[in-house]
Amino acid sequence: MVSTVARRKRDVIADFWDALDDMGEYCDFYMGSYSTGMAEPEWTRFRHREYDGTTAFAEFLRTKRNFAINYDDFATSGTPPSKWALFVAWLRLYFLALRQRPPMRWRRLDASWRPVPTRRSPPPAFAWTLFSKEDTLRLERLAQSHDVSLQAWLLWALKETILPELVPGSGVVSWKVPLSMHGAFPSEGELGVSSFSLDVTFPPEAGPEQIHQAIRREMKLRRHWVVGVFTFKFAKWIPRWALRWFMRLAMWTRPWQGSFSASLAMDADSTSDLEEWFIGRGHVLRATPLGICCAEWRGRLSLSIQIHPAVSTDPQVARDWVATWRRFAEGEKEAAL
Repeated sequence: MVSTVARRKRDVIADFWDALDDMGEYCDFYMGSYSTGMAEPEWTRFRHREYDGTTAFAEFLRTKRNFAINYDDFATSGTPPSKWALFVAWLRLYFLALRQRPPMRWRRLDASWRPVPTRRSPPPAFAWTLFSKEDTLRLERLAQSHDVSLQAWLLWALKETILPELVPGSGVVSWKVPLSMHGAFPSEGELGVSSFSLDVTFPPEAGPEQIHQAIRREMKLRRHWVVGVFTFKFAKWIPRWALRWFMRLAMWTRPWQGSFSASLAMDADSTSDLEEWFIGRGHVLRATPLGICCAEWRGRLSLSIQIHPAVSTDPQVARDWVATWRRFAEGEKEAAL
């Protein structure tokens, strides 16, 4: 079943996803509900032109589980920066971009891959894992022992997992990290999609502490605020043909490592006795060929990896990467050092 929300007039974000759809990229994403004894989660599909991860989760809980949740309950953004602060942030980002190192190259990347608009389907290389409550607490303690967030710890373990798949000396490890901006733009009304990405980059030898600092540094740069304000205030004046031209150009630059989405410590309607957990299946693009989802619900953490067909179409590759990621997150890599 596909859920929908009403579209606003000239929805620039929807235009962005429509352009990718028309190119042949598969931009839908899934949320899986899992209970003990199930062989596989029950998947619900969402269109990215209408939902981001935050509103998809709220919609699922509201319509499928009858939780009393509105989008406003998931408002996460703080006070908007002043216009002067945004201008200074834009200047800093401009000069940083002039000396930014490129993402590390993928060994497996098939440069000849081209999307086929008439044959869009979910990429086949996907895998997931679910931790027990005890194992989740153990991961949180491991992160705390390094004085880093669980998000940074998981990103470090993932970096160690995929590093053999990257070409040494070709750049820096580069991730798009979506950040919910719900509540930041009240003049836009209720938004189905209001998440903008941090550009988190770090050298391949970075440890958990360096990755934690890289995330904090990106937050202080306010890139998400600059992009969000530009999208809602100015991008509506960009013709659709120009937006599509830009998207085609951007899709064929050197790919990043992927998109790393972390929704941690969620626990809505905690009085319910429903024993159910959630697994995300993120979208992937050639420009961001790994779709990573980390979701913690009622004390249990799930991890998943979706791989773009330009990198691999083999589900076993995804299963191997998830298994290695889990072992490294549980401390195996650290113990071997």
